[in-house]
Amino acid sequence: MNKKTRHPLILLLLALVFVGLGCVGGIAFKLLLQTTGILHTIPGRILQVTFFILITTFFYRLYLKKFEHCTLWQYKTDKWKQNILLGITIGTGLILLQVIPLLITGNYRFESFNPSPEIIKYFFFMILIGFTEELLTRGVIFRLVEKWAGSLIALLVVTIEGALTHASNPNATLWSSIAVGLEFGILMSLIYMATRNLWVVSAMHFAWNFTMGGLLDVAVSGTEAQSLFKANIQGPDWLTGGAFGFEAGAPAIVVTVIASLILIQHLRKNNGFRAPEHREKC
Repeated sequence: MNKKTRHPLILLLLALVFVGLGCVGGIAFKLLLQTTGILHTIPGRILQVTFFILITTFFYRLYLKKFEHCTLWQYKTDKWKQNILLGITIGTGLILLQVIPLLITGNYRFESFNPSPEIIKYFFFMILIGFTEELLTRGVIFRLVEKWAGSLIALLVVTIEGALTHASNPNATLWSSIAVGLEFGILMSLIYMATRNLWVVSAMHFAWNFTMGGLLDVAVSGTEAQSLFKANIQGPDWLTGGAFGFEAGAPAIVVTVIASLILIQHLRKNNGFRAPEHREKC
């Protein structure tokens, strides 16, 4: 096997190609399910999500073995349950911290219980979103840019990437893009730097989205949700986030900034910021 060391930016392009191949396979399977008429059923959604994750995982692990000469999977098998629980706790907790000020001021009120099979499908869809976005953003882009240019440049790159990829979402504004850049570019990456574990950030991403959209009836990055509860949300957009959802509201920014400052202090004390050309295999 050729053990030639490639530049991290070349590896980044190759990784994106391989993950892209997995995504194409996942989309093809989705179309197959659609033709059979089961895509929009609960079993169909579960099949779609499971296959998408498996095929994307297969191609990414193939990339790791072929080009980074590494068999260590970034979703580490040791303590994976604890790491998932940690991520869910963090993601849920951060959203609850954002809704508390709105509950206190009367800008957020629960109205009714709204059980529906659509929530189960939404649950699995959010698992897919959490896995795919974190594999791409933290597992590929952040990790390889960090190798090339160090942690600070990697933080800048994924912050810009997060802002740009959400700029075309429904109800997006310049402010909402900046807010998402801070939340999913800086905060999420700092949590990844503190744990170096994709289970944690993937579970956190899932819980962040599902707590908003699946439980609190809040738009997730501008898109309508399928929620277990119906809520009445009133107040100025700067407070509630408006049609884009909590992510563009002041409580989200305050929580993000405070959590980020705490994590930065922790990382500085524990040498968590890495210099360019870090020689870790995976």
